[in-house]
Amino acid sequence: MLDDIKKNNVKINIKPFASLFDFINSTVDRDRHSIDFYKSEEVFEKFIEESSVLFIEELSNIGLKNYLNSPIFETKVKDVLDIRAEIFEGLEDPQVMNTKRLSGNDIYVGYRYDLRRLIIEIDIPEIDYTLNKDELDRISYNVEINSGVATLICYVRPVFNVSFIYNDADEELKNFEVDNLVIRR
Repeated sequence: MLDDIKKNNVKINIKPFASLFDFINSTVDRDRHSIDFYKSEEVFEKFIEESSVLFIEELSNIGLKNYLNSPIFETKVKDVLDIRAEIFEGLEDPQVMNTKRLSGNDIYVGYRYDLRRLIIEIDIPEIDYTLNKDELDRISYNVEINSGVATLICYVRPVFNVSFIYNDADEELKNFEVDNLVIRR
């Protein structure tokens, strides 16, 4: 075979391996292949959905301003009473972006996904809504007023880039962090 390669002027570097084990250990990226990508979607889904909702529900006024692209929550409506979020259609386009094996059975996972349909309800004082109605109507789909509280209802499609730790021995997930979030309407 070596004579054929030389004779045909094949310009590749051939590296022989004594065993399949040697080949795998020297050529397979263990970080990239540290999890089962197909199984991971099923394992990650509930954790991702719950963590995403919690992240949205804990947004500060600055977070609302940034993610809803409206300065009103920083300049005029500073008293957000409550935020509730509910997912209607689940994850779409989940993608493991990168992995890195850590100590023990822990694996760092970079993950990207969309939430197909998320409803965010933002409670603010009715007086704040009345004073800023035009601007608040532009960011919400509907507004419900009850007992002095205006609830802004927003239908959005968030796109998340997150990271977390996955323990592949017990399938435990922890340390959810949002690296980037874009909210589309």
